[in-house]
Amino acid sequence: MKKDYKEPQTREPFLIGTESPIKKDEAATESAGTQLPKSLEGGHFSDLTPDGHADRAARLNNLGIAFAQRFEHSGELRDIENAISVIQQAADLTPDGHADKAAQLNNLGNAFLRRFQCLGELRDIENAILVNQQAVDLTPDGHVDKAACLNNLGNAFQSRFECLGELRDIENAILVNQKAVDLTPDGHADKPARLNNLGNAFQSQFEHCGELRDIENAILVNQQAVDLTPDGHADKAAQLNNLGNAFLHRFQCCGELGDIENAILATQQAVHLTPAGHTHKAAQLNNLGNVFLCRFQCLGELRDIENAILVKQQAVDLTPDSHAHKAAWLNSLGNAFICRFDRLGELQDLRNAILVNEQAVNLTPDGHADKARQLDNLSNAFSKLRNSTGNPQGKLINPSSPCQIPVPVRQGQESRWGMMGWETPVGYNKENMLC
Repeated sequence: MKKDYKEPQTREPFLIGTESPIKKDEAATESAGTQLPKSLEGGHFSDLTPDGHADRAARLNNLGIAFAQRFEHSGELRDIENAISVIQQAADLTPDGHADKAAQLNNLGNAFLRRFQCLGELRDIENAILVNQQAVDLTPDGHVDKAACLNNLGNAFQSRFECLGELRDIENAILVNQKAVDLTPDGHADKPARLNNLGNAFQSQFEHCGELRDIENAILVNQQAVDLTPDGHADKAAQLNNLGNAFLHRFQCCGELGDIENAILATQQAVHLTPAGHTHKAAQLNNLGNVFLCRFQCLGELRDIENAILVKQQAVDLTPDSHAHKAAWLNSLGNAFICRFDRLGELQDLRNAILVNEQAVNLTPDGHADKARQLDNLSNAFSKLRNSTGNPQGKLINPSSPCQIPVPVRQGQESRWGMMGWETPVGYNKENMLC
């Protein structure tokens, strides 16, 4: 079953390299600034700062941050490629023991992680873990950036776990994310985002191991993240989405009605707080549909399946065909139509289910892990149509189980990033560059 969207982990902000104060503003790293000076567009920093200049590494680091920040706005792969290139140069030019070395390694790890999330190349997540671990090792206990470096390392471990499923990675993610939380004082601006990331890690471990204590811990820390985040904060919706996912997990495990009520409440709040056009709006609507569908399965209230179809249709309508999750959300909408057909017997619901399940199948390439499940759901819809109308089109179709309820996919890293990193969403919640 498809997981609900978990907001991406929040990445820690890029760490700005130190440089003589009179030159500090040339980093041009304001989060709103996506324009690079013309002279820097191609990364030709050597034209301005000669080899051997004392500030060359710091300026390369800051240029890399500017490329990375523009990537967050533009999504252009060349920007993250340039970020990796120039931050790598900065790290190579900086001797071990230099005050800026850990910050540069941290930034390089964040850039590798972002490219991994775009391209899925295993070497990028391996490199991210390697350099983030070096950043942690070089940062002394008590340093103001220690928690940020730990948080980013935890995000990288969690991303590799989502890719490879090695239990040691999620255990390491929980370990270092917990350290990051413990080192962050109450009242610190980044405390909620680090709690959110820790909650995402507990949810991932619960999904893998099924231990109730993991989902209990996830609810505890995700609730703390929500409580510490003021209304109007950009990360509030992502944190509510992740809390809703955690409540849904516990409901599916224990069957307590209070958990599904809390899941609906939190996920509705997430949807209402997310503006139209936001990149996570469709995912949150799909998640809200999942919790309505789950309550319908429990209580049989018709309004819940009506609401599930309504918001799942909105999620599909907001999602372009090229989006990685379009097929999954079409499949999920088809399941909701089947559920309503099973309740009311309206043939139009079966026809709608067939329509959207066919779209899901057509959008899913052969060999994809979800293809068989989508074909099975389409078969189920045709079989029900044949049994209801005598339509021979269903004669080769094997029926499968009826109404399927997806298990939640967290927001980041979609997960998962369900809010990671420099920091930018892994739900997304962002903690951002260390200045």
